[in-house]
Amino acid sequence: MGQDPPVEVLAALYLLKLHADRNPLIMSMRRIGSPFTADDESCSKYLRTLPSGRPDEEHVGGALLYAAISRTPRFSTSVLVNSIRKEVGRSFNWQHMVSYFDRDGLRISSEQFLALYTALKPIAEDPDEKPFDIQSLWGGRWQYSETQLSFINAYGSLSPEQLDATTIPGLQNSFTLDEYTGAMPNVQERAATAVRHPLVSVHALDAVFHVALQSNLASDTPEAKRLFQEVVVPNLDVFVVSAFGVPRPWPDLATDTLNSLFDRFLYKIDPNYDFVLYSVWHKDKNWLIGRLIETHGRVPLELPVILEHAIRHNWLYDLLILNGFGLDLAALAHAHGKLELDAWQQKHAQRSDELAEMLLNFLSIKAQHELQAQRSNMQEPPTSVMLPVRTVSALLNILTSILPRTLTAEQMTLQRSCITAYPRLVNYGEGFDEIIDENGREKNSLPREANDKMEEHYKRMYSEEIKVRSVVEALRDYKFSRDPSDQDVFACMIHGLFDEYTLYNTYPLEALKTTAVLFGGIIKAKLLPDLPLEVALGMILDAVKENSPDKPMYKFGVEALKQTFERFGEWPGFCRHLLRIPGLQGTDVWAKAEEVCREQEENAARGINGNGL
Repeated sequence: MGQDPPVEVLAALYLLKLHADRNPLIMSMRRIGSPFTADDESCSKYLRTLPSGRPDEEHVGGALLYAAISRTPRFSTSVLVNSIRKEVGRSFNWQHMVSYFDRDGLRISSEQFLALYTALKPIAEDPDEKPFDIQSLWGGRWQYSETQLSFINAYGSLSPEQLDATTIPGLQNSFTLDEYTGAMPNVQERAATAVRHPLVSVHALDAVFHVALQSNLASDTPEAKRLFQEVVVPNLDVFVVSAFGVPRPWPDLATDTLNSLFDRFLYKIDPNYDFVLYSVWHKDKNWLIGRLIETHGRVPLELPVILEHAIRHNWLYDLLILNGFGLDLAALAHAHGKLELDAWQQKHAQRSDELAEMLLNFLSIKAQHELQAQRSNMQEPPTSVMLPVRTVSALLNILTSILPRTLTAEQMTLQRSCITAYPRLVNYGEGFDEIIDENGREKNSLPREANDKMEEHYKRMYSEEIKVRSVVEALRDYKFSRDPSDQDVFACMIHGLFDEYTLYNTYPLEALKTTAVLFGGIIKAKLLPDLPLEVALGMILDAVKENSPDKPMYKFGVEALKQTFERFGEWPGFCRHLLRIPGLQGTDVWAKAEEVCREQEENAARGINGNGL
């Protein structure tokens, strides 16, 4: 119920209209029956005896349709055309004759279409005939769109065995086999079959776009629906690839349809995804890149699928654009060992300031997404693809190499966010990277066991069961241990110390002093590499800069600084920051910082370079 009648039935019903046309050629064929086209000689004889004389293009067009559709009696379209050619001579306009197929209500099956095509093909191949484009059997702009769609449907339903597209005279094809030289074997194999399919016709696809996909209303007609069900859906890969041979602009609905169909190949739903992706990349790289960027913006967690295709088809370098998509793809490629970030940085060397700005924003967003996932205890899906410590560290190193040595507030905020989200950063680059990478292979958060050990150490320290020095020594042991669990304990203890910073102002004074001694002691013992060291010194600087001398946090900062006096000489830049804080005047910290700055100036005068943290 509700289904459209088979096209063969609709075609047979059209015979009634042909009978009513009073076409003398059809009337003669009906009277004589099958013998009319028994052979060329017989057919020519009957043609000469037509009472109306030489048939014109309109009469021949109707007669050909009648011969193709009629089953009782049956006729040979090829014999009819051959005989008519002999009788009408070279003046007959076969191109004009085809226009009489454009009739309201006409429907035609693939078998009937093939009979017409087979009969007319010799004319298209004959150089002595007037130019005849056989593609007009399905292409161009017809008055009756449903009739044209029926012809396109009949044409497109034919298999390459029934109608090999490579044999169509003068075919404007959307792709050729030569375009696949150098492609993967499976792509070449599919291309060898696809180039023979009728849907490689640009005229056919152009008509589909501008007739069936011109609007939602146009796509909802019986013939449009039949076209998609019987031609497009069974041959999606050929349809999508051929679409890129259609001249632009495309109707909006055609663009939307192509976007929707493309996702089937991007996500490997259709087995011929390699063929489509290879083809589209070589036909319209910019369209494909735009589609990948759009997909990433809509579903960022699908980035691994994009990376897989990019590596498989050697697109990666072209996709490393300086935008959110390109950054995310570069980071994921590095995480999978498919990209060296030094080479990536060199690619954008002329735009280093822009790269730095984008990295600041990118890493900040990634840290935020990571923290959201951790705080949900990984119960909620992450917002974007998570990055390993290895990649975050490499990106931070690139950022550091671009930006001035003097840290901005934005940089310091980013560093703290990254340390919070990726706690294993605190010992990365210190000779234990393989162990740390393996520890974080599944997730960036630290295990409960490491947290339990951290709490045990700090509980004993604050209850004065052990000295701060013992905790620093334990941290040293953990830092240089090759036991994976010890590396996590070290990361957890440093991370915990940093993570508690915002709560230090709630600590009792004695506990805060103990924390300051530990904080400074860790720095003094050189247990922190550059990134966590800068975070730690930034926290201390904030404590003395943002608080008056009577505040507990100021006292915390001063006490922590006193623990690090012997390293002040390494940090003349940091010392200059301290000398800009009025509240430190008259303190031992001020005096030590002033001494370091004075010595640096004297060394500079003598030509001795100094470092500047």
